[in-house]
Amino acid sequence: MSTNDFSVVAAGVLLLCTRPTLGSEDLIKLPRPRPTSEAAMYADLVVLGKVEEVEKETVRALPYPKAPQGEVVTYRVAVVRVTDTLVGPGGRTRVRVAFPDGAADVPVAGVEGVFFLDPHHSGDFYVRPSHGRLCLPKAGSGFDKEFGDVRRAARVYADPVAALKAKDKEDRLFAAKALVWRYYQPRWTPSGARWPREDVPAEENKLLLQALAEMPFSRDDGDGTEPCLANNIYLSIEPEKWGFKVPSAERVAADKRPSPRDRLLEEDWAKFLTENADKVRLKRYVPPKAR
Repeated sequence: MSTNDFSVVAAGVLLLCTRPTLGSEDLIKLPRPRPTSEAAMYADLVVLGKVEEVEKETVRALPYPKAPQGEVVTYRVAVVRVTDTLVGPGGRTRVRVAFPDGAADVPVAGVEGVFFLDPHHSGDFYVRPSHGRLCLPKAGSGFDKEFGDVRRAARVYADPVAALKAKDKEDRLFAAKALVWRYYQPRWTPSGARWPREDVPAEENKLLLQALAEMPFSRDDGDGTEPCLANNIYLSIEPEKWGFKVPSAERVAADKRPSPRDRLLEEDWAKFLTENADKVRLKRYVPPKAR
């Protein structure tokens, strides 16, 4: 899959997640801005650190495997000293972060903050994830709250079972969203091969299904940033593969509640998961051993 392909997928996801909804007064409700926690859900590596320097020499590399030579990109590279790895494999003390030469909103020497990174397919550096932002500067307004959101997502990945056992329902739904988004986002090796997939561990799989059974299909206020099945979750887990049937047009027409399709979908899906919990086995991408 090319970088352009990733962009198309991301645009489709955002369209699904942030589509306006029509209220009873026929007023379009604008979606809220995407939360920073979602950047952590997509990035391969999330670190807290500080830019020590921006290398003087630029590097040239193709943006994706097998890209035409005419698409070669000139990158500048910032060297980031890592103080904490929030998401992804730890052990790094420094990472090289590349961005297109002349790009706006890029880190400069002295900038401290959270960096959301994906490995470049051929260079020994990281780049901005195709789905999100590159840096959350510590000096920015509202950093503490946004950093707390990133930490919240990081805690889910550190211990998925504990996150899915949270007493608060909204915490369980947040964990389910974070896990599905990460587990079902296609990931690729530097050569362009898709990462292998494996079954989600049994206990986590059971708890994740229970959380998905609690999840509304869409939010009543149209807020696509909150956990809901329409937030690219329902399609990602391919419910039809497990034998789930969407409500018929006749049932939808006969249901007099507001948003009858959404209400029937979330009710039927919860019932289906409850009855088929032993059959539904969710998957996750795992990095190749040699990576």
